[in-house]
Amino acid sequence: MLKELADAADEAVAGGVFPGASVLVSLEGRVVHLAYHGTTGGAAGEPVSPSTVYDVASLTKPLAMTAALMTMESRGASPTSWSIGRHIAEFRAGDRGEITVAQVLSHRSGLPAHREYFASIPIELWATRRAKELVRRMAAGEPLEKPPGTETIYSDLGFIVLEELFEREAGTRLDEFLSRELYLPLGMIDSFFRDLSSSWRWPVRVKAAPVTDGLEGVVDDENCRAMGGISGHAGLFSTVLDLHALTRELLLGLEGKSRFFASEVVKKYWARPEGAPPGTRAHGWDTPFVTGSAAGTRFSGGSVGHLGFTGCSVWIDPSRKLVVIVLSNRVFPTRSNEKIKEFRPVFHDLVFDSLGIK
Repeated sequence: MLKELADAADEAVAGGVFPGASVLVSLEGRVVHLAYHGTTGGAAGEPVSPSTVYDVASLTKPLAMTAALMTMESRGASPTSWSIGRHIAEFRAGDRGEITVAQVLSHRSGLPAHREYFASIPIELWATRRAKELVRRMAAGEPLEKPPGTETIYSDLGFIVLEELFEREAGTRLDEFLSRELYLPLGMIDSFFRDLSSSWRWPVRVKAAPVTDGLEGVVDDENCRAMGGISGHAGLFSTVLDLHALTRELLLGLEGKSRFFASEVVKKYWARPEGAPPGTRAHGWDTPFVTGSAAGTRFSGGSVGHLGFTGCSVWIDPSRKLVVIVLSNRVFPTRSNEKIKEFRPVFHDLVFDSLGIK
């Protein structure tokens, strides 16, 4: 454990950045810092431990939806070149007919950022197949804000569309594919989607950190909740050790040493599209802003990562084989707590100082 990092996280708990957090740093495939801080939250909150599972929110995009497509592409498919209209009728005419999976992954489809579709669905229908279909049809039919390929607009809606396309192409649900083909083979036994449409129960070995309004073991994102807890934009629950297993495998893939990810596929997905409009988005992944990045100021060129609304983040520096994972539930008890915005860049810079990396 690196004392400077542990002290900084403890101070964040004391300062109300989050009730608790799991933090992992690895260098060249070896964990050099692993610590659990604070509690899951509330008066009855339990101490954060290796068994604490977090709603990782938009980390679902790179570590679930994109990882599934990367796995598929590493086996010989070419999903980045597919038209969305390949499986979704709303994308077969006009400008929409030109939109590809690559454009959706890099948030250049022209789709808006977010819509509160859940608000138009009676709550008694939530977590039914009907509700999921309603959200899908609304997302697929949403008018474009910009012509495809002309601007970068970070969009949840695009990843809702991707999950439907993937399900139709693969002939199986996203969560089932990931569990069978990637997570369990990697030993990620504590990574899963909570299927709200079934009698699925939490494994007794884990404890879910609560999110907004004290919801426990239920995805924070309402669109995903209405869809039954499984989507391409949100819904994944995981631990730092599980996510480290996945990020380590991706780095091995970059070196041509992975069972799951081909080197050329990792390079493609981690690169920003050539000729793309200004922005930091790669294919399903983000890259650090030049200034004002949540990743701080020290990650080198070629670094990738992503943020999660609930207070989670993953950043990977391939040139240094450095991985930094922070999982928290900063949204408990309220989403109005935004102290994490100041914490993130300072903490990430401190990682480099603690490791003596220039």
